[in-house]
Amino acid sequence: MKNSKRAARAAARTAMRTDTRTAARAVTQTATRTAARMAARTATQTTARVAAQTLTLTRLLAIALAITLAAAAVSACGGQPAGGAATTATTATTAATTTTATTAVATTTTTAAATTTTTAAPKTTAAATTTTAATTTAATTAATTTTTTTTTTTTTTTTTSAAPSDETWDRIQREGKFILGLDDSFPPMGFRDENNEIVGFDIDMAKAAAEYLGVEVELKPVIWDTVLLSLNGGEIDCVWNGMSVTEARKKEITFSKPYVNSDQIIVTLKGSAIVTKADLAGMVVGTQMGSSTLSALDEEPEVRDSFGELREYATFTQAMMDLDNKRLDAVVIDGIAFYGDFNVKSPEAYSVLADHFGREDMAIGLRKADVVWISKINEALDYLRSSGKAAEISVKWFGADILII
Repeated sequence: MKNSKRAARAAARTAMRTDTRTAARAVTQTATRTAARMAARTATQTTARVAAQTLTLTRLLAIALAITLAAAAVSACGGQPAGGAATTATTATTAATTTTATTAVATTTTTAAATTTTTAAPKTTAAATTTTAATTTAATTAATTTTTTTTTTTTTTTTTSAAPSDETWDRIQREGKFILGLDDSFPPMGFRDENNEIVGFDIDMAKAAAEYLGVEVELKPVIWDTVLLSLNGGEIDCVWNGMSVTEARKKEITFSKPYVNSDQIIVTLKGSAIVTKADLAGMVVGTQMGSSTLSALDEEPEVRDSFGELREYATFTQAMMDLDNKRLDAVVIDGIAFYGDFNVKSPEAYSVLADHFGREDMAIGLRKADVVWISKINEALDYLRSSGKAAEISVKWFGADILII
């Protein structure tokens, strides 16, 4: 009896396992067939879309080609450029390019995921187009800004470099003063005294001229090497500072009538073996940069080239200090500057050679355009001479009347 029950239970278990396996196989087969049918449908649909898009692309390319050929024909016939046709052709070409990109993506994939990527592709293209447009706009804006800046700079440069017109005298009268440019370390013409006040022969002359003209004078120290730029740029109204008249300067500015003259002399320490220009060969010589003395040396290149070294200083004072300290063998200096200052202070310390580098007239430097202002300066010089005021000033600074007006 027990054996029969056991056999019955075993038979039941076997039947259950068989049913389970059968059911599992059925489910697997059903799922496989369903997946196959879905894949087939997807492939069929994708193929249909690709075919439709390919047909659309072909049509667009044909239209673009026809429009391009038409535009070329119009241009070849010498007609007015077909701006509308060109725009249409460009649009068609862009559309065709976008479709080509989309088709290419669709062709390479057949899965549902690839279809999603294909759908997103036009959006990506649109974004890229927008970015390109923005970049182009930014570049155009930058170019426009650069052009504007350049134009402004050019205008400013033109305004700065343009010398004031003949209205200078009207402005001087209106403001009640003129601005005098000078090197404030050029005794006795213009320099600073122990109280740091600018004084000198030219300063007294300018103040006397200003009083005659009914205005005042404002003193403005400038860098001598660029003094002509300061004058022509409108920073100052004149250069009244023992300026020598040279042909090079005449090309850039004009001058008043000369009022003194001076030799470009060679100065050494007392007891030096240098007694002629020829003895300067191999020697260390100093002078002031931008000065007429430097120009005078250029007029005798054979002598200048014989120097062992030519040192240029910001002022004659600095050059003379190096001579005193035996860092120079000689200094080529304006005679007025030497006799009015260094020789007065230390008459026994220096020797002046008989040779020199020429004699030059000194005058007041003005802008070429300031015709009325120039006439007023000359009128004032004539007055200072005729009234005796100029001779008085000369004796004060030089011990004698050295004026040539």
